[in-house]
Amino acid sequence: MDQLAKWMKTNKVSGSALAELLGTTRQMTSLWTTGNGVPGPYYQRALEIATEGAVPADTWLTPAERLALDGVRARTAARKAGE
Repeated sequence: MDQLAKWMKTNKVSGSALAELLGTTRQMTSLWTTGNGVPGPYYQRALEIATEGAVPADTWLTPAERLALDGVRARTAARKAGE
């Protein structure tokens, strides 16, 4: 994704170095940075940790997933407000 590629460029981290850090392959990091693949939940969280939050796990959500989570947040807030 754009955020990951931007972070890598800004921090001068190669795909190979990122792959080694995460315990995956350079090919996988290449897929993620070009938008041709989405990391699984473990790697989404690992990327968030490795980038110190610059690439949060929710970076990889689709627009529909983001909307669904907004609904969850709204329902949770409404429930808490009613307590």
